[in-house]
Amino acid sequence: MTYSIAANVTGSGSLADLVITDPVPVGSQYQIGTISLQAAILTDAADADVGDYNGTRVRVALGNVPA
Repeated sequence: MTYSIAANVTGSGSLADLVITDPVPVGSQYQIGTISLQAAILTDAADADVGDYNGTRVRVALGNVPA
């Protein structure tokens, strides 16, 4: 199963410090090394890139996102 989240930010201004957090559903397993953002692979560790997996959820910190 492939799981994707798509966001469409409209209007004026921007979203500040946007973070998307999603729990891994009960009965499923996260496949290590599969977080990506706009075709760029992110690491699972809480490190210099914007994505991480902590064993129960996937998180991507997008920062400031213009509308």
